[in-house]
Amino acid sequence: MATFRKYSFNPSYTPPTTGTYTKYSFPDPNYEYHLTQIEPECVISNIQHFGYMSSEDYIIGIIWENTPSTYLSMFLGTPNTIEGTLVSEIYRTGEQEFEYQLTQIEPNCSIDSIKRIGTVINTPGQYNEEGQEITAPTYHPGFAVDILWLDQPSTYLSQFEVWPSELGVHAWWGYEQQYKEAYSMYKQNNP
Repeated sequence: MATFRKYSFNPSYTPPTTGTYTKYSFPDPNYEYHLTQIEPECVISNIQHFGYMSSEDYIIGIIWENTPSTYLSMFLGTPNTIEGTLVSEIYRTGEQEFEYQLTQIEPNCSIDSIKRIGTVINTPGQYNEEGQEITAPTYHPGFAVDILWLDQPSTYLSQFEVWPSELGVHAWWGYEQQYKEAYSMYKQNNP
């Protein structure tokens, strides 16, 4: 049975000043799966998202700490590898942190679906009748992501788990009760 968990990722990584930069073009939206298939010896330093540019393919750039993945070579975009590219100007966002941490999950953990929620409002803003802001909204820190695991969730990613009351801003249909039971157990173990 699938398992539903919620995560939040904050930028907490300083990229190196040099590395091997490779751009990839994925014809399907499930590029996260392909990132989990890279060789264990290939270490990702940073991921840069370009998204859907002029084609239907999803474009990402990866900075490798060592050797680029042979597996991912079937998705090479243009330009391809640029050795020794200066990358210190690339700032890793919460979403990029999520992409990086996704590459670190255990090989036996399989993902069914990912919902990128992004920034979640903590306190809504207040506005007058003309729509002018009286009080600015406040936001939860981090980039929110819901993951539906095919079986058991990643132990590695448990460090990023968050437990909003009720269901938060998103839930997969049919898994609401499972999340509520897991939330209740979490609250009992973490008063």
